[in-house]
Amino acid sequence: MNKPPVEKTSQYFTGKVTYEDAEAKTIGNVTIKANSTSRFNMAISNTLANAPLTTAMAGSPSHDSSEDSFSTTLKCHNSNGELYSVTFKRDSISLSSYEADSIRTNLDTWADSIGILA
Repeated sequence: MNKPPVEKTSQYFTGKVTYEDAEAKTIGNVTIKANSTSRFNMAISNTLANAPLTTAMAGSPSHDSSEDSFSTTLKCHNSNGELYSVTFKRDSISLSSYEADSIRTNLDTWADSIGILA
């Protein structure tokens, strides 16, 4: 059976809308999780603009995108037939379900060739 060398198996984007009272004290939050950037951005915008929710939370909503996160997992098919997963997050890359040390070495070499990852 032929397998593609790489296929995306999961992806999500997560962030929070925080509600603060008049003294800038956090009084609640709503977590947003979506499977695409466009859906995530739409959900954040809609939550910020949701007047009944703002009334129910009794505070002013805000979104700090510096706290957002994402995760994408790729299933990879090595030339030796082995399947393994690579997960990319905002602050890390992880490798799982591999046996051949050459897979880890190749991933490290690749990451070192990317300026921001080196």
